[in-house]
Amino acid sequence: KVRCQQEKEATLFIAAIVASSLPAVLFLALGLILDPNGSWATLAMSVAFVVSLAHVLVFGIPLTVVLRKLGCLNGLSMPLGGFLIGAASYLAFSFLSGPIGAGHSYQSGGAWLIKEGVTTAAGWTAHLVSALQIGLLGAVVSSVFYGVLRMLVRTGVKY
Repeated sequence: KVRCQQEKEATLFIAAIVASSLPAVLFLALGLILDPNGSWATLAMSVAFVVSLAHVLVFGIPLTVVLRKLGCLNGLSMPLGGFLIGAASYLAFSFLSGPIGAGHSYQSGGAWLIKEGVTTAAGWTAHLVSALQIGLLGAVVSSVFYGVLRMLVRTGVKY
């Protein structure tokens, strides 16, 4: 029984490592494209891996266990759950960081995102687009996690 539990934990951990590597590779590639010297690419890759792994371990594995117990662990529920985890995490952290402050303004691409401490419509749109992008990354990571998990189970690993 202990061996079976260890096998399950190892299966989840292997899937978590593989899935968390995807954002790291994406950020490394993006970093090398934007800066061919690679001065910040390694840092971006490392941060992406740590953040992704933390999300998979703290949110993704519990989600997997709950969906499995409910009998609805599948190729649709996992990406949906990953999307919600990614988008919700982005929104939670961005709102927890608090407002910039009264009188401060921020402009990007010629549009005011925050004008005198108040978020503009363009700012809210940018916020929503960022949440959707991070949610999409979460959906892809959770799909990879689910795919690796299924592959390991097909090779005879018990889960």
